[in-house]
Amino acid sequence: MSDYCRGCTYDRSDRLGENACPFNYLYWDFLDRHYDRLKSQGRMNLILAQLRKISDIDRQRIRENARRFQAKLSQVSKLHS
Repeated sequence: MSDYCRGCTYDRSDRLGENACPFNYLYWDFLDRHYDRLKSQGRMNLILAQLRKISDIDRQRIRENARRFQAKLSQVSKLHS
C-alpha cells in the first residue's frame, strides 16, 4: 500500500486537534449526520459503534470543524469560478 499522507502537514491520527486531518473529521461528521440511514446497514455496525463512543462534546467539535472546512472550500471554489 502507498502512503499518500507522508509529508502532509495534517495529523492523520487526530480527529479534533488544530492539525487534525480534514478527512478524519469529515468522515466522522458524515457518519454522524447520516447515522439513522446507516444503522440499518449491517456492515456499518462496527463503525457506528465507534461513533457512539465519541462524546457529545467531541461530536459537536467534529461538526464545527467540518462546517468550517466546507465553508473554506466554498469560498475557494467561488474565487476560482
